[in-house]
Amino acid sequence: MQDPYNYSFDNNLGTYQFTTKNGIVYSVAFVEDNTLNSVSASGVEFENMYQIIIEKLTDELEPFDSQVFLTIDLIISDFFKNIKNALIYICSDDKGKETKRFNAFNRWYENSKHKGYITKIDNVIKFEETSSIIYTSLLYHNDNPNVSYILNTFNEIEEVLNSEK
Repeated sequence: MQDPYNYSFDNNLGTYQFTTKNGIVYSVAFVEDNTLNSVSASGVEFENMYQIIIEKLTDELEPFDSQVFLTIDLIISDFFKNIKNALIYICSDDKGKETKRFNAFNRWYENSKHKGYITKIDNVIKFEETSSIIYTSLLYHNDNPNVSYILNTFNEIEEVLNSEK
């Protein structure tokens, strides 16, 4: 089996970066996310909520490279060394590829060796007024002490957004 790429953390940018054997540069960032705070009816303040952003920084077309998967998997497992961390993944509709991104993220999780302690929940949000769809996922460590609050609020996002007409 192949090894993940070596990656580094850029303190100035707050991102992990790695370069593939084909010269493609990727950036992985964890940015604070307040989505659950803005929809929480209970008034619970969610800390340690992040959104993951995976970005290809070079324009060249990347052929399939399983080492990219391995590297991102390792970065995410490092992120969950803090069991209170939780991730929201929102598939950008950039260039109409949100479904492909969602499916790729699902494949990553299904093949991740960290499924034993990281749980992934999906929430496909449908906006009644515009008929648009946003694909989202939530990842959390199984030992996260706030998981019940996080799950309840994550599952309310669609209802709250559709009631804000």
